[in-house]
Amino acid sequence: GPHGYSSSPVLVNDLCVLQVSHGGPSYVLALDKATGANRWKVDHPSQTGWSTPAVYVGDDGPQIVVSTAGSVRALAARDGATLWVNEAISGNSTASPTIVGDL
Repeated sequence: GPHGYSSSPVLVNDLCVLQVSHGGPSYVLALDKATGANRWKVDHPSQTGWSTPAVYVGDDGPQIVVSTAGSVRALAARDGATLWVNEAISGNSTASPTIVGDL
């Protein structure tokens, strides 16, 4: 895309989380903050996205919320498991998600 990758990393407990989303192979990657070793990597649909993930901390622990053109999804910080997905989004929907309270 014209903005490059542009997604900033976020820190979640002992992880550094990156979103790589574009027209090619896309994924969310969690690295160990201390060593840089891959802790988990989750493939993501090839969708344009340059937003920074948001972190929501709920009763079940931290979630990483990522937004790309066409979807918003939440992953469990502990292992990258998909917790929920909303694909009923159209247009240029790549703004960074915002957490307010429990929403």
